[in-house]
Amino acid sequence: MQPKHALSAGEYIINVLGEGFKQNFLGTDINMEFLTLTVRSYATSTVKALRKLTVKAVKQQNINPTSI
Repeated sequence: MQPKHALSAGEYIINVLGEGFKQNFLGTDINMEFLTLTVRSYATSTVKALRKLTVKAVKQQNINPTSI
């Protein structure tokens, strides 16, 4: 028997939000797999884009420091 997988905070929040949408807003006749994959893909791409912007901003600040 394998040990139970511990959920990270992000996984837990995604699961809770998915169930909340399913039960409260969308009803029972919704393709939750499609909705979950869509939300996860948007979240993943947003995080990746924010990381790239942050790294780029830090590199620019280190290369071209501005004096006050």
